[in-house]
Amino acid sequence: MRLLMLMADGLEECEALMTRDVLIRGGVEVVMASINNKPYVIGQYKLIINVNQIGADNYKDFDGMILPGGGLGTKNLDEYLRMDELLSYYFKNNKLVAAICAAPSVISNHGYLDGYNFVSYADMNLKGTFKEGECVMRDRNVITGKNVLHSAEFAFMMIEYGKEKGLLDTNPYDLKDRIEDHRAVLYNPYK
Repeated sequence: MRLLMLMADGLEECEALMTRDVLIRGGVEVVMASINNKPYVIGQYKLIINVNQIGADNYKDFDGMILPGGGLGTKNLDEYLRMDELLSYYFKNNKLVAAICAAPSVISNHGYLDGYNFVSYADMNLKGTFKEGECVMRDRNVITGKNVLHSAEFAFMMIEYGKEKGLLDTNPYDLKDRIEDHRAVLYNPYK
């Protein structure tokens, strides 16, 4: 599975990088694309992140796209001149659209979240049905995550989606077990 991660200045660094890391470990190719016409983005906490490409001209070559959150990052994604074009293509072709934290607002503001269940960092009165108490949610081709604390689960759900659609051979539960085993060692080195 190949996913395009749209990156904008002001993004929440961990939502982008942790999601990318888990996806790569799960066998997903993630291409980070700057919408800022430069080979890097500057996150909301001033971390400079080099990207794989500038722009999203090749967006049709991917099985879906990921929108990281972050206040300014989400605003910049929402104002991206090609956002309607990309969302239209991915929705018309039933491809994955994943957004975390504030980024589901981008999907809503462009008219594509109506009729979908979703989660976000708060109920922002978006079109669609906000699911209080959920951390990560999939509704058809849309995966949403609540916030940075749920970035790994957000990525696992994308891996499950890829496996279900026949785009991946990875078993997301094996990966999840390996990460949980590693976490146990980190917290208890004597185990």
